[in-house]
Amino acid sequence: MKIKNIIFSLLAIFSLVSCADKVEPIIEGYRYPDDGLPKEIDPETIVLKEGCTHTKLQMAYLESTYKSIEKYANGQKENSIPNPIKIDYSSLNLSSVDNYKIEFSTSATFENSYVDNLYDLKTYDFYNGLTDTKYYWQIKDNEGNILDLKGDFKTCEHLPRMLKVEGVTNVRDLGGYKTKDNKKIKQGLLYRGGRLNDSYTYEPKLGISEKGIEVLTKQLGVKSELDLRRLEEDDKNAQEAGHRNEIQIPGISLKSVSLDYSIKSELQKELFVEIFDYLADENNYPLYFHCNIGTDRTGLIAFWLLNLVGVEETTIYKEYCMSALANIGQPRTHKSLQKEWLALYEYDHEDFTKATELYLKDLGIKEETLSKIKSIILE
Repeated sequence: MKIKNIIFSLLAIFSLVSCADKVEPIIEGYRYPDDGLPKEIDPETIVLKEGCTHTKLQMAYLESTYKSIEKYANGQKENSIPNPIKIDYSSLNLSSVDNYKIEFSTSATFENSYVDNLYDLKTYDFYNGLTDTKYYWQIKDNEGNILDLKGDFKTCEHLPRMLKVEGVTNVRDLGGYKTKDNKKIKQGLLYRGGRLNDSYTYEPKLGISEKGIEVLTKQLGVKSELDLRRLEEDDKNAQEAGHRNEIQIPGISLKSVSLDYSIKSELQKELFVEIFDYLADENNYPLYFHCNIGTDRTGLIAFWLLNLVGVEETTIYKEYCMSALANIGQPRTHKSLQKEWLALYEYDHEDFTKATELYLKDLGIKEETLSKIKSIILE
């Protein structure tokens, strides 16, 4: 009988060990959730549907568990650029006149349109469209006359909305995500990404181009830039605080907040209040916020915003890990967020939205500020 009990005990221990291997613990009191997706999908098996704005690599990761990012990217290569929608107008004879333009709009009457020059006589690559949205296009000559050929297309529904801003890495829209109470973050209001100007302290060397500025201002309609970098990270020739970016883009106001990683220091609490007060001003939208590579401090602000409005936990992980697809110079995984999730667990183990509100209030952010932010970015 004793031998039988010993055997059962050993089997129980073996069972516990086996179960432990299936669950990935981090810090005591928290375990990563399961998103129910396949562990890994081969990008070569992906078939991009018409209107898809993601590459095969991006789609492979999006359709796999958030824990698999290291299988697809390690931050060492530029894989964050979206897949373009190709417009074919090769049937038109455009060889006789210069400066043809193509116009895009979500309206059939072309209200609030975006116009770009045609650099090729046959095809045009359209980037940065809103997800799950129908677009109309038409071609004009240099006198503004509309040519016969026109068309339309619809973009896919997959998130996040990856963006191409020439000279900048890791750019995407924080909008489109659904919340637990069936609301949705508006697209085209909150853009996150890497720095716009070059930084003498970090690789890779990047800097927004003239075309990138045009996309940022005219196509994306950005009104303000929230720069989260510390002073020493900026260019050697940077100006005084508040104008640290040597590219002062016309039409875009600049707010500089020298954020660090020690969130609960008294100084950092004050800076967090300053950041969220800025986010609570609807006059600052559409807004582009960034740090150096658009991953850690930018990801931190995105983390709190997504939790504040009630986005699902696994979605927040996936959104954060998309930065590893960019040229950020170093890898990032879901484990980088463990301290932030643990901070929430100290307030509420079940309701992360409630926990986020309590946490941010403890930093000194007013309840009306949080309510205002939610009213601005939710639809």
